Amino acid sequence: MEQPPHAWAKAPVSCGFRTLGATARAGAVVSALALLAGCRLPDCLPNKAPKPAGGQPSGVTGQPKLSPAQELLIGIDGSGSMLGHTRAANPRQWETMLQAIKTTANASNGLSVRTFRIGGGNAQELPNNTASAAKDPCFFQGCGSYASVPSSLQTLWQVQGKGKIMPLRLLVSDLEVNDVDISSLIGSIQPDIRRGASVGVLALRLPFTGDVFNTKAKTIFTGSLNRPVYLLATGEASQVNSLLSSIRKEMSLRGVSAQELSVIDAQSAPETLLATHIDFEPQGAPPSYSPGSLRLQGRRYNQGKNQDYVFAQINPGTTSVLISSVNPWPGGTSPRDFMLARLERIPLNPGGNGSPGGIRITNLSFSGTQLRMGLTIPKDAQPGAIRATIPAGSLPEPWWITWNRDSTDTTDAKEKTDGLLPLMIALSQQVRAAPNAPPAAAFCLAFDFAKSN
Repeated sequence: MEQPPHAWAKAPVSCGFRTLGATARAGAVVSALALLAGCRLPDCLPNKAPKPAGGQPSGVTGQPKLSPAQELLIGIDGSGSMLGHTRAANPRQWETMLQAIKTTANASNGLSVRTFRIGGGNAQELPNNTASAAKDPCFFQGCGSYASVPSSLQTLWQVQGKGKIMPLRLLVSDLEVNDVDISSLIGSIQPDIRRGASVGVLALRLPFTGDVFNTKAKTIFTGSLNRPVYLLATGEASQVNSLLSSIRKEMSLRGVSAQELSVIDAQSAPETLLATHIDFEPQGAPPSYSPGSLRLQGRRYNQGKNQDYVFAQINPGTTSVLISSVNPWPGGTSPRDFMLARLERIPLNPGGNGSPGGIRITNLSFSGTQLRMGLTIPKDAQPGAIRATIPAGSLPEPWWITWNRDSTDTTDAKEKTDGLLPLMIALSQQVRAAPNAPPAAAFCLAFDFAKSN
């Protein structure tokens, strides 16, 4: 006699937002397999698009493709905060940088070159279009044929090219703007970015003797040290990369080792970082662990079906959950303000609440292209799934953090740049953030709490 299906097989089996009806023997087998295999959580990365043919990463935004520039516009910041480079005990490295710019510009086949002194809202074209004029202290002090000028970095992007093709632009500056008002600079660069320009920054530390100011024009140090100088370029991606890489090579050959290079190109945006490993603090507490499956809201979820998630069983005494994109974590740098990520709960049922409740992000750490995130999860939190995302273009490179001055109280504040981190993130967002751009990082965690004995 044929046996009737088990009673549990008569009821629908719900997995995530999908429901499978099972009333016959075949349905019972399907339902049993579903329970054994576990249910699938909602996608960690919403609206995840497949990687296109040809191997392009998912970060491609469809930004317009630029024609190579025919003109190079060089702007040198003529404000007084740059004066100390010409008064250093050995200004040779400053002069070497100017010569490297001149040499690279002359070697750029097919590019006509125009060079300007930028300041006070004006772009003063220099005789013979040479950067060598900036060897003269009067260039920054305001004497001889040069008037004293305040910083106005945006002016270079207001200079019109002579042709219809967008020019390649290169700004030489300490990027210190009054009151950390980066909006004017970003706003002036934005039209070029919208037309398809990429952004590159070569950062150097060169000898400096004189006064170091904050963005309120208050002196925070007087003396000799190495100060940052930045070469900010915009234009067609390969030309930006070639220009800055050539100058970087020249400086390296002349012994300047304190330098960093970032080229921000929408067409080569990295794929979304996902979480792959989980740790817990403090180490002396009863050990939490990363299980292979969890029962949440009456359903069993297996990590094998949800490989974009990390799973955690949290025991009493755990104060922090550390999620990382790589294991072991190599160590990294952390910004003082880590409000770069958005945290939300992933509802397991339709109409669920997306509020993270008391769950908080307490630390972000960056190492190269890798990320680690610290979370605090209160004991009364509802077990389930949460997601932390960093928008496209908002994942900083470590040197943006270490060269950024977020306080004048630290001993190395004089060697850093006020407002560098928000400037670089804003430029990166302009290039890489688009309606179809996936987030730079999406860290998803499914968790529950250990049951009391």
